[in-house]
Amino acid sequence: MRVVQQHINEVVILEAIDDIGEKIGPTYESKIVNVLDTDTISISWPKFDRFIVPFPPGTKIRITFKDILKERFCLIGVITSRIDENSQKVLHSKLFNAFDQDQRRLSFRLKVRIDALYRVCYSDVENYKSTQDDIDFKKTFTKDISSGGLSLVVDEDINENTTIEVTIFLDRSDQIVAFCKIARKELIKTTHGEKYELGLSFIKISNKDQDTLIKYIFEHQRDELKSE
Repeated sequence: MRVVQQHINEVVILEAIDDIGEKIGPTYESKIVNVLDTDTISISWPKFDRFIVPFPPGTKIRITFKDILKERFCLIGVITSRIDENSQKVLHSKLFNAFDQDQRRLSFRLKVRIDALYRVCYSDVENYKSTQDDIDFKKTFTKDISSGGLSLVVDEDINENTTIEVTIFLDRSDQIVAFCKIARKELIKTTHGEKYELGLSFIKISNKDQDTLIKYIFEHQRDELKSE
């Protein structure tokens, strides 16, 4: 939190996000007002254009620092209250995992197209092998990916909250398998016609595959920062 304290009163980028880290609505500007304790900060009410936007308690947010050590770092948190503090309207936010290296890795969403396979789970995830071996996988690809989920583009309309099994081919030597819950879906238009973009949240992934994914994302994040 010492890093945050060093940037009190500096402008930050504020976004409302869903459960898998996808941005909801516009991007806003805010300021870090105060560090209240080890995992809680106060920020100014965000502004969009000339208007103040009072985020309601319970809103999940991503705070992006524009320039810390020449890199872009993020904090993930949730709005807990809206109050007047020293005659200034502020939002209190509880942070997840504070400002550490793991937080920076987990909050980063890598925009990348990766080949993948998927199939809908029609049985309990724990017992899928004995009941789903005859269900074919379908080809697809990602739009972005993080350590907590991914966006997938598919041809078929699948209901939200459905569980699907996904195999992701990170490169020639590494592939990972995860079970995901569909958190959102959106009909999109592509050069190949209408398709569905699915926002997926991981519900089951092995520690080995999780570590492989985090390493993959971190290496690409590092390369992006070097190129800026």
